[in-house]
Amino acid sequence: MAQETTKHWLGFLWALVFIIGVFCIITAPPLPPADRQQLDALKQRYIGYEESSPKPAALALLNVTLITSAVLFGLALIRKKKRGYILKRVATPSAPQGLLSVVYFMCLWIFYTGLTTARLFGGGFVGLVLADIFAKVLMVVTGVFLLGQTGRLRDVLGLRGGVDTLARGAYIALLSLAPVWIVAFLWSGVAERFWGKEVNIVLAGFVGAIDGCLPAWTVLLVVVLACVVGPLAEEFLFRVVLFGGLRCVGFLPAVLLQAAIFGLMHTPQEALPITLFGIMLGYLYERTGSLYAVWLAHALFNAHSLVLTWLQVM
Repeated sequence: MAQETTKHWLGFLWALVFIIGVFCIITAPPLPPADRQQLDALKQRYIGYEESSPKPAALALLNVTLITSAVLFGLALIRKKKRGYILKRVATPSAPQGLLSVVYFMCLWIFYTGLTTARLFGGGFVGLVLADIFAKVLMVVTGVFLLGQTGRLRDVLGLRGGVDTLARGAYIALLSLAPVWIVAFLWSGVAERFWGKEVNIVLAGFVGAIDGCLPAWTVLLVVVLACVVGPLAEEFLFRVVLFGGLRCVGFLPAVLLQAAIFGLMHTPQEALPITLFGIMLGYLYERTGSLYAVWLAHALFNAHSLVLTWLQVM
């Protein structure tokens, strides 16, 4: 009887999370013209740096990391052919499996989207980043609380692994760079032709903070979002909740579907390369069962983009 009551309460709480998200989306105020002008100006400034000749330091870092990544990727393919795997399995994801997790994913995504569109921290780029950080933190806390009622919290969330597990995350982050950058290069022209030039607003704001268009401390906000809070929230949502639930239909459909959804949540220019990165993160989570591993891999991948951008602007 008590267990049945708990299930009913959990169902009510999940529905409440969804309703709050929908309410915030419906009642979200329109973006003020001044904010739109600021964001457009940041995007144009970013495009100017992106289309300029690469700075020697940025080019050197890019060459070193891509060559290293290409070598590691080639060795990984050889290992796959000889042994049947790239990473030896050290654990299995223990998140609740089943298509009900897809419903949990949708509730949390709508909840997060609603909180960001509500713009609780004012307008402009700084308000946007603060709202994104707040929404992602609250989404993770909410998801952890609700999913934690289904079993042992550490197992459900994949809170396992030591130095070896983290090393696997760093390895996948570096190995991913070359294939993801190659796909990004080939895809960018196609995406621009059909959808126009789209810019990642977080990177655009990062550039604006470096060259003085925004307060200098905005750099720290972007780093926290891109390298700490963002990777944690997205890995929890896409790998633990979505992929963890979809594993009931088999690894291949699960990893492809979660990666495709992950890619679609980004700009058209980023969609295909990020989908590829999502496949690699899904594989990493499948072989380690560790949120720490995919969190680190995602954070390092984003940090690489920020460092390259910083070297190009400075």
